[in-house]
Amino acid sequence: MKRSDVLSLLSQRRSEEFVVTTMSTFLEWPRYSKSELDHYDGDAMGQASAVGLGMALAQPKRPVWVLNGDGSQLMALGSLITVANMAPPNLFIFIFRNDCYEITGGQPLPGRGLIDFSAIARGCGFERTYRFNDIEELEQSFAEVTGGVGPVLIDLWIEAP
Repeated sequence: MKRSDVLSLLSQRRSEEFVVTTMSTFLEWPRYSKSELDHYDGDAMGQASAVGLGMALAQPKRPVWVLNGDGSQLMALGSLITVANMAPPNLFIFIFRNDCYEITGGQPLPGRGLIDFSAIARGCGFERTYRFNDIEELEQSFAEVTGGVGPVLIDLWIEAP
């Protein structure tokens, strides 16, 4: 999948969600959204899931979408157990996965090809995780993914730059 296709889909399906962006999504999301409900964390690598958790707990009636990079989430794996423990039903963590630190030059992630964010999240206590590498499958499943109770982790395999 292309990140731009996923961001376009998210912007089309978005209604009242807070959206937390970081790293590469931070750079591209403004092309798709100009909402006052956007929170840009461009320099906070590894912190998007924790920021999203805080927003979800502070605003429990509003869905929160975290648009995170795989390198960024890898730097903060411990946040997943905290998210699962707090269990905000309105938190959805989208991990844009290309197995590299794209924003800093495309260096390969440690454990490249071995990391399974869905398995890690389930091991932390997430009841719902998804993995997509096809935009049509994501589009067809989007209502199920975002319509149920969270927290939810969505592992999105995107093309490397």
